[in-house]
Amino acid sequence: MSHRPAISCAGSTPMVSDPNRPPERSPVSFPPSHTALPARAAITKWAPRVLLALVPVLSLGLLCAVPSLVLAVRRNSRAGWVGFACFAALTVAWVTNTELHKFETSAGASVVNILLLLLTTVGAMLHCLLTWTTTKRSPETETK
Repeated sequence: MSHRPAISCAGSTPMVSDPNRPPERSPVSFPPSHTALPARAAITKWAPRVLLALVPVLSLGLLCAVPSLVLAVRRNSRAGWVGFACFAALTVAWVTNTELHKFETSAGASVVNILLLLLTTVGAMLHCLLTWTTTKRSPETETK
């Protein structure tokens, strides 16, 4: 039994395919959003965000305004500065409440302190992780 090569037409030129040769892959190009990020690019994208989000947690809430300050400076927007002011005010409220009720053993003061502490640490961490955006410079500002 003789084996005839298959003929396929791609465009206007016929191509003869050899049955002993593996089929060639057609070149397919995917848009950049469908390509996987290399490990280094993923690390450089997430490392600053995660390290900055850890600042309030590792400082037990004392430095909770730092990530918001970094975001405000990077974005230079009114919303960024409002976020920074809110976390700075929460820190001042927490420290003031702790100082005023230092020797009290009432449950109310302790609950308020714990809520303020959780709000400053977890809130600042989530704010940093969820609102991070990269700033893209326009070509006009790079040439100046």
